Amino acid sequence: MPDEVPPGEPTGACPCLSVDSTSQGARAISHPHRTHKPDRKLLQLCSQVADTLNQVLGGECGDDVLRSLYVVSVTAAPDAAQLLVVVAPALAGELIDPADVLRRLAARAGQLRHAVAMSITRRRAPRLVFQLTAEPFVGSPVRSQGS
Repeated sequence: MPDEVPPGEPTGACPCLSVDSTSQGARAISHPHRTHKPDRKLLQLCSQVADTLNQVLGGECGDDVLRSLYVVSVTAAPDAAQLLVVVAPALAGELIDPADVLRRLAARAGQLRHAVAMSITRRRAPRLVFQLTAEPFVGSPVRSQGS
């Protein structure tokens, strides 16, 4: 290669970029300071999961306590194989026992995951981890990360 850069040397485009050699001779460029944009597909998945869970929690689950919740956000935790679903009471001042809500969500986890699996196009449905926040519904809920 005519313009090959030795391993560990700056590439010229950015002084912090370096070229690393691998055992097969392939070369990879690393950039330690670059922040990654949120993945469009991951954002889309989180939005679809939030919409599905809001629909199921809103009526299809058959539990009055879970009907009183809405999805605040859905984020990857740590990746798309597991999603963190933050839920909150829909009405301000509504008294909800957090332990009871999380127990009920855990009892319905299979039903909720199945509903998510039916609404997305993926080989495997993500695991759902629930977290309850005390923030009441004010305005439009945030449905997915980065929205």
